[in-house]
Amino acid sequence: MRNFTYDELAVDPAKRKIFLDAYAELIKACKKYGFTEAAKAHARNRKRLADDLALIDEEF
Repeated sequence: MRNFTYDELAVDPAKRKIFLDAYAELIKACKKYGFTEAAKAHARNRKRLADDLALIDEEF
């Protein structure tokens, strides 16, 4: 997974998409290998982050 700052994710939709897509792949891998609790925790964090970034993006 590439490294992005929160500020980069907030203002650059392309970087945000790359990051969130990679996060989704991480969640799929967790599920595939039986790490259900980790998958659930990552899914909650991804949703929270995506919601926060969407809110910030509306302000620009």
